[in-house]
Amino acid sequence: MRFAGAVALAALVWCAADSRAAVEIEDPGCGAFQIVLRSDAVVYPLPHGFLRAGSDSVAVRGIAWRRGADYAIDLLHGELRLLRAPAAGDTLEVRACYLLDPPPLVVQRIPYRAGRLAAADSMPAETLRVMRAGMRPATARDPSRAPDQTSLALTGNKTLAIDFGSQQDAFLRQSLDLAVSGTLAPGVELTGVLSDRNTPLTAGGSTQDLQSLDRVLIELKAPRGSAALGDVPLAWTEGEFGRLERRLQGVRGEWNFGRLQTIGAAATQQGEFRRLQLRGIEGQQGPYLLTDRDGGSGVPVVAGSDVVTLDGVRLARGESADYSIDYERGRVTFTNRRPITAETRIAIDYQLASTRFRRNLAALGGRFDQGALRWWTRVIQEGDDRGRPLETTLSAEDQLQLALIGDSTSLARGPGVEPGGGDYDSVRIAGRLVYAFAGSDSGDFAVSFARAGDGLGDYADSTLVDGRTAYRYVGDANGAFRIGRALPLPESHQLWTVGGEIRHGRLTANVEAAVTRFDRNTFSARDDEDNL
Repeated sequence: MRFAGAVALAALVWCAADSRAAVEIEDPGCGAFQIVLRSDAVVYPLPHGFLRAGSDSVAVRGIAWRRGADYAIDLLHGELRLLRAPAAGDTLEVRACYLLDPPPLVVQRIPYRAGRLAAADSMPAETLRVMRAGMRPATARDPSRAPDQTSLALTGNKTLAIDFGSQQDAFLRQSLDLAVSGTLAPGVELTGVLSDRNTPLTAGGSTQDLQSLDRVLIELKAPRGSAALGDVPLAWTEGEFGRLERRLQGVRGEWNFGRLQTIGAAATQQGEFRRLQLRGIEGQQGPYLLTDRDGGSGVPVVAGSDVVTLDGVRLARGESADYSIDYERGRVTFTNRRPITAETRIAIDYQLASTRFRRNLAALGGRFDQGALRWWTRVIQEGDDRGRPLETTLSAEDQLQLALIGDSTSLARGPGVEPGGGDYDSVRIAGRLVYAFAGSDSGDFAVSFARAGDGLGDYADSTLVDGRTAYRYVGDANGAFRIGRALPLPESHQLWTVGGEIRHGRLTANVEAAVTRFDRNTFSARDDEDNL
């Protein structure tokens, strides 16, 4: 009986040991994390720090990455840094082991301060020396060193290309793209972009200002707001009257106070906003010409300012997408993905490269969300800087002329005849003094002509001579041009809009009101008296 009992006890112990071996015990200090990659970030924080060396592994779609070649990891802070270009949308599978209760990374030192200095006489000398040393103010942080928890990554590329062919000479092209992203402080992210794709290379080198670059942007994001400086976009999509989508050069800020969101911007616009609406031509994909305010074509357009819609659907720009655009000549061509017919409705928003005045914009808006209710308000002010014309200098006589004509564009002309050498000579036709083209730099007068409209002028454009347009007299009210220099008229536009939206299931009700004011030629007689 004793022998049988011993055998049974041994069998029971063996079964218990075997069952414990069959149960796999999972380490609570190890885990797996998933990270969705973004195209604008190469540094990603992990949920835990104090990682165990050699316990990390990274894989994408089942393919393992190599540490040191594809990624690097900060074991102390728990940060993953990509060493290869991120593919937006991919999901990283990260496994690692970590401390369950890690110690703090930052310890604040508080120096001891004696509460009663009167008792210093009774203290030992060594104790008094230590206390006085602790009362010394803490040294300031070295400004040349970044604070703790700062992580910035700089990426970029520089390309050089040579274009040549049987019908053209060799041409050297270059492009530069730089990007910086990372964390400046807990919850504060920095993003910077510098892009240059059209600055030519010359043997002697060249210096360009920031406006010559394609894009310069510095953006800070914090939990309660953000700020951006450089080429900033401004987009408001609610409502109809205050809808705005512009590319600006200036500063933009956003602040969030619970359900209230406010946005403010102050900037210089790179051009003048225009909207072109037209019907398509059957079977013609393009080019469709963008025009200026006078209907002229071949106008330069601000890069990146175009918004194209086809039958109410917004299109994507790109040779392999929906359309392409020639910014230098203002031409839009649609790809075969978007067949154009006579029934196609085309709408193009764009900014003309300004040639009259520098244009400033200031905008302030707010939005409040409360369940199914949303309301918004916006104030927008944009106008020309009348004191800074781009292509001409307004004399006191020109400003007097502008102050007297009001908003009549047909009268905005300055003196157009200067004696002392030019392309024209004076002649008399039917007793009237007119000017006739004598040849390039072969006449006694330099004469300027301004478009007045068909049937409103006395001269017509005739031909091109040495790259200059020659004009000829065709009789009173038989031409489209008059003698004189066209003077630019500054304009300003103010808009205030208030709107609201109520949503109930699939039903949405909107209400909106707007007050607008438009001023042309902001010169006044009082201003002119001050200038004179």
